Amino acid sequence: MTYFSHDDIAGLKKYKYSGVDKSILSNKLLNPYWWTNLVKIFPLWFAPNLVTLTGFFFVLTNLSTLLYLQPHLNQPLDNFYYYTFAFGLFAYQSLDAIDGKQARRTGTSGPLGELFDHGCDALNTGILVFLVCSAIDLGQGWEMVVMFISGLANFYLTTWEEYHTGTLFLSFISGPVEGILLICVVFIVSGMYSPSFWSVNKIYDFPLNQFLMLCGIFVVGFNIFTSVGNVKQSKLAKKEYNLKFLLGLVPFIIFSLTILIWLNLSPTLLKVHLVKFLAGMTLLFGYQVGLIILSHICKRKHFPYISVPFMVASVIGLSFTAYLKFLRMENRNIHPALMLKDNVEENFLYLEDWLLTDYVKFLILIALP
Repeated sequence: MTYFSHDDIAGLKKYKYSGVDKSILSNKLLNPYWWTNLVKIFPLWFAPNLVTLTGFFFVLTNLSTLLYLQPHLNQPLDNFYYYTFAFGLFAYQSLDAIDGKQARRTGTSGPLGELFDHGCDALNTGILVFLVCSAIDLGQGWEMVVMFISGLANFYLTTWEEYHTGTLFLSFISGPVEGILLICVVFIVSGMYSPSFWSVNKIYDFPLNQFLMLCGIFVVGFNIFTSVGNVKQSKLAKKEYNLKFLLGLVPFIIFSLTILIWLNLSPTLLKVHLVKFLAGMTLLFGYQVGLIILSHICKRKHFPYISVPFMVASVIGLSFTAYLKFLRMENRNIHPALMLKDNVEENFLYLEDWLLTDYVKFLILIALP
């Protein structure tokens, strides 16, 4: 089995990164005064991907701290930790911004570096949801789900747009720059006043944390409009315009609907194990966008609509959850092995032979016309 065909390797050799950064802060402040000087700290033997990985380590440290102290996000952390979240996220942004500069300094620029960089960015997008929800006093529930889907939607749109246009476009106010700095401010405010600041204070009769959630939904709508417009203009310029390019949005729509249906079938998963569930979905999302980036840098002709890991996880998970709901609706006894516990993995490890046979019968039943 090979990951790259001969055509992929030929595409990699032809690939050249194209990016447009119109961000006001990065052009006027961060790039000339911070990033340009920061990259000089790293010796030339320090690999660009190691710069990226070091930045991602700060985010993982933030996540590990959160999950160790409050794995269910049902209580706020001590204020001090939100300052560390701000520092870790700013460090991640800074190192993520200079890995390309380090690659040019060392003469090691290449398309696989973009794949690694964007892969870390995809995972960071999901991880940030947990940190932000803790900081603004949003526990496990539908609000976290909305924040999660909104954040991932913005990243997916950017990746989808880059695949079709060949250019990574960052507007005057962009997520990787102004968006991350805004989240750093949120962390600092939570450190100063505690997360309850966001639930007690209101704007237009909305608690601030719910207002931020609504703003996230608005941003998604705006990004859909701009990304579709950019892709349309690119296709028209290349005389390749047809509505088929919109099909590239279908995988994320299915991804989002799967999450909503799955959680609707399992209230316990929503209220107790949501962090674990969304963490798994973050990994599946990272794989999906990784396929898109890989297709982009290899100049593959076909968009990667199908993610096998996501399909397998969805089919098994949804059918299993539907089966539990079926048992409850039929007022049948549910074996203790299937009751959701603190250690969710135990629900599958203790699946006994008699119940597995019944489960197969259920799958056959729902598959019949």
